[in-house]
Amino acid sequence: MCVCVYLRVCGSEGTIDTSIDAVYYDVDLFNTPQSVIDELHAKGRAVICYVNVGASENWRADFKQFPAAAMGNGLAGWEGELPCVVPSGVLTFRSVVCLSLSVR
Repeated sequence: MCVCVYLRVCGSEGTIDTSIDAVYYDVDLFNTPQSVIDELHAKGRAVICYVNVGASENWRADFKQFPAAAMGNGLAGWEGELPCVVPSGVLTFRSVVCLSLSVR
């Protein structure tokens, strides 16, 4: 039995093989259908969901919720990701996390 299966799938490509005998599945919160999470839970698997709270990704449903003042410059090697700089008075770290999770 595997201890953990790391399956961060970006965009719409790829599928999650739910037949892997693992204790934990680490999946992308936004790209993993609820039905897959439910299936894994039904099989007794623990599911950990990846959420990027340090950057805004332009393909995510929450991207337009972030004010321009909270966006930094692009990240080298990570096209479409802008670091959240969260200047004082614009957003709090908690509000960044809540914005991201509110679209799920």
